[in-house]
Amino acid sequence: MNPYKARNFIGFWLLGLSNNFAYVVMLSAAHDILSPEKKEDNKSICNPISTSFILLLDIIPSLVVKLFVPFLLGHIQLKVLIAVGMTIVSFLLAGLDLSQNMAYLGVVFASLASGLGEITFLGYMSKFEANAISGWSSGTGAAGFFGSLSYFLLTYKGFLTSKQSILAMLVMPFVMLISFFFILKDEDESLSPLINENRPIAQQETKREMSLKTKFTLIRRLFKYMIPLALVYLFEYFINQGLSELIYFKDSSFTHSEQYRSYQTEYQLGVLISRSSLSLVQINNIWLLAILQGFNMMLFLAHILHPFLTAFWIASIVVLFEGLIGGAGYVNTFYKLKKTDEFDEDQKEFCLSITSLADTLGITISAFSAIPIHNVLCDYMKTH
Repeated sequence: MNPYKARNFIGFWLLGLSNNFAYVVMLSAAHDILSPEKKEDNKSICNPISTSFILLLDIIPSLVVKLFVPFLLGHIQLKVLIAVGMTIVSFLLAGLDLSQNMAYLGVVFASLASGLGEITFLGYMSKFEANAISGWSSGTGAAGFFGSLSYFLLTYKGFLTSKQSILAMLVMPFVMLISFFFILKDEDESLSPLINENRPIAQQETKREMSLKTKFTLIRRLFKYMIPLALVYLFEYFINQGLSELIYFKDSSFTHSEQYRSYQTEYQLGVLISRSSLSLVQINNIWLLAILQGFNMMLFLAHILHPFLTAFWIASIVVLFEGLIGGAGYVNTFYKLKKTDEFDEDQKEFCLSITSLADTLGITISAFSAIPIHNVLCDYMKTH
């Protein structure tokens, strides 16, 4: 057994945790960022702007990064440092009491950092054993759960303000630095990335020397992985940022904002469980997961139009199931891609990096579609 297997699992787990933390916190804070001075009003559960607006700010910059960076040469250590720097800036802009526009810009920086980190680390996993995928996926699931839960708890009953809670997350970029430079060990030479910076990187460069024609050919072959993954994320983020803020139960002890934060936490718990389940369960049929997620979306949409869910806890169970489906789609897609013999080993770095574009593209489409549908649903709810 590789003596560094457990160490690298932990390293990639921490990288997944720290890379996605800011992204998750921004989505959990979306309701508060859009209306920082808003007082609870149970007569109207519609923000003038859908939380999908924050989702767009939190995903489009990441989409741009994932579209272009895999085609460009880049030094991995430099990319990690840039991602860390942008994460720090994102927390400061969103957490300091500057202006709402600065808070929006903080969300943008969180998106840039998350996108850059994801394609960097997914590509880097091509040098490691398959358990790196499991560690990374579990870590990203943990980021979702602990990010949303920590924000929920810190803001619960006014313990901290939204901005104070965001500033409390500033420790996470330093977790990324420690994990990458001091915990990971190169499986070929048993050296950390920090020490490897001065060694020849011919092997890395060979992997990056594929022609654009070859890369576009690979993308076409990756569609069977990318399309179902994109659909899973399209449906689940349409629920999270387009529908969940409209699912409000007046008889709950939670306020409207607390119910929204709770949905985010329950969803992320489901993601954490399924992204950490790879050693127990592997799912080959990602299309089935896409169909199940589409059913969840239709269920919530039907409830908004004609309420039939009778209690907050019932909606919470469905949200948890939604998270289980989403996490399973992510981890099983990248695990299959890591293990498949369809691609040469020197193509895996690019394949793993570019496939991450699929979930980002699905999220982007859901955000754009959720904004007008949010307005239509709000108008409908006001007249019924």
